[in-house]
Amino acid sequence: MTPINLLFSFKGRIGRKLFWLGTIVPACIIQTALYTLQKINIANDIFLFFGYSLITWIITAGLSKRLHDLSQSSWLQLIFF
Repeated sequence: MTPINLLFSFKGRIGRKLFWLGTIVPACIIQTALYTLQKINIANDIFLFFGYSLITWIITAGLSKRLHDLSQSSWLQLIFF
């Protein structure tokens, strides 16, 4: 699975290790960067909106693939939101 498919595609299956390393870790890195940019007053509202939208997309795509690996429907992730 390519990194682009791992981060942005809703199709496929991923195991536990790939879920943590390929989904949660990049989202945490982006979150840390956004927080730092916000604290030093570089990031404006539109930049933060797109950053948090990117994080939401990555987490949603990763969780969807992880639920498919567990033989569950992706709609189950609505519980988390």
